[in-house]
Amino acid sequence: RGSEIYHLVDGKVSASGQVSQTRSSIERKSKTLVAKDFTSPFRVLLVKRKKGFEKAKLYLDEVDSTVVDKGSNETVHVFSLATGHAYERLLKIMMLSVTKRTSAPVKFWLFSNFLSPSFKSSATYMAEQIGCEVEFVTYKWPEWLRGQSEKQRIIWGYKILFLDVLFPLDVKKIIYVDADQVVRGDLTELWNLDLNGAPYGYTPFCDSREETLGEP
Repeated sequence: RGSEIYHLVDGKVSASGQVSQTRSSIERKSKTLVAKDFTSPFRVLLVKRKKGFEKAKLYLDEVDSTVVDKGSNETVHVFSLATGHAYERLLKIMMLSVTKRTSAPVKFWLFSNFLSPSFKSSATYMAEQIGCEVEFVTYKWPEWLRGQSEKQRIIWGYKILFLDVLFPLDVKKIIYVDADQVVRGDLTELWNLDLNGAPYGYTPFCDSREETLGEP
């Protein structure tokens, strides 16, 4: 949004906080900054509003994402990952079961780090045939986070630790479904569930919530 409203310009900031633009300053759309670590020197970027955007708002008014019109055709976003040919076959079964039983359009976000090239090409073709969308996302384990040697622990980490950087900002909500699951219900019911502002929603683990004991 900021790139739509502002140009980058050259100038100086005085000790009192006053900004003065250099006379020979050239309005630019971008500027290369190198951040080698988390202690890089502080850089100030000076900007100037573009012509026609003098009164434009930087932040658009957000719509409450927890209120979903039941009559709308909003896409349900599903995230999953798999490793190995056996789980790749199960992942296709899961995708088919979700698409068949969900009353809204479905888009799958598949973590590509562990997927084979043959699966990626076949999954794209399969999506066209069954009527869903597929997009692949990837992320490199950050150097500042303690590395893991066991592959299963790495997979568990990718399931939850990096959800805020894997998907575009316009994806307001995402449902994680294991690759070996077969969905027998309409995921729009889960999609429309009000989390009351909570960032995550989980099924209870064993007897962690007594009020859910006895439920199927």
